[in-house]
Amino acid sequence: MADRGFSGARSLAGLILLAVFLAVGSSIPAPFLNPGRTSTAAGQETAAAADPAPNAPAAVEWKDGRIGEDGFAYAGLAQYNSFNNVVWRNDPDHIELDADGFRPTLVTTLTGSLFMLTDKPAVYRTAAVEPAKRTVPVLFTRPGQIYDVDPSRSSLLWRADVEVSGSGPRVFDGGYTPACFLYALEIDRPFENWLVLGRTGGDFAEIRFSDLGLDPAGEYFVFEFWTKRLLGSFAGGFAPGPLDPTYKSQAFIIRKKKLHPQLLATSRHATGGGVDLDDVRWEGAALTGKSRGVPGDPYVLYVTEPAGFAFEKLDVEAARLERVDREGGLLRLALSPAGEGLITWTARFADSR
Repeated sequence: MADRGFSGARSLAGLILLAVFLAVGSSIPAPFLNPGRTSTAAGQETAAAADPAPNAPAAVEWKDGRIGEDGFAYAGLAQYNSFNNVVWRNDPDHIELDADGFRPTLVTTLTGSLFMLTDKPAVYRTAAVEPAKRTVPVLFTRPGQIYDVDPSRSSLLWRADVEVSGSGPRVFDGGYTPACFLYALEIDRPFENWLVLGRTGGDFAEIRFSDLGLDPAGEYFVFEFWTKRLLGSFAGGFAPGPLDPTYKSQAFIIRKKKLHPQLLATSRHATGGGVDLDDVRWEGAALTGKSRGVPGDPYVLYVTEPAGFAFEKLDVEAARLERVDREGGLLRLALSPAGEGLITWTARFADSR
């Protein structure tokens, strides 16, 4: 994260650490994939960097690493987390957009694993597709740990030389029942970095920031993506609360608190801006940004309005401002993108400090 990164993370039972430095995508071909992000057959993917860096490869090919039998392998993501996007791209198997659709889509995108849907096409024209829309494209992540959280399966991988024929299961197959419920993804962009913490279960009265590698003396905003709710600003740690039965998971966007208005998240992707933000900066009394929206999909900016600042207006290009809502120091600026181009926006504030 911003202050120390994962070098400061301490041991927290059942925590997977990941990092992304360039937002790179894959998965299903749809308007929700940004230009330049494509996929090919047989689990081999071509991923083009959204913001190519000097010396960065233009394209990378990854092999499908099936980590379990039929059925989504939640446990396998922790049993082979150090292999993902290093040896192969983890394939936890297919996702079904049923009543449990929010949970597997979230962990697949946070871990940068293979994203595969197997519903009937008609489902994708219903509200059931919402979790998929908010989790593609899949970010190209790197493991934040050089070991597997649960090495019980990968430690037996050597037996694949003699146990790959016939029917399964095999001792090295990834499991289904998760022992890990927290997925921490660090997003490092040229203009800002922040942490996304996914939770799929477990009993956590409090999650300490120091356990996530954050500054224990710092104060952080915590925004929950699925419910679009600002939990507040906290020092030391925060209480995640119960899982909402609709989502069966939580996606916390954690950003260090600033004294001026700041962007907390966008509505485009569960990473709170990881795939759609090109730039965000505070200049004078204005918060300026560049975003990539999807035509026909409402795009919401969640911005703080701290004491001493009053929102005045939003100047926007390539989108239309539909409405402005305020609640407890949080602004919701709802935009309607005009096309697939870059949206430039500037939120202007009166500074009475």
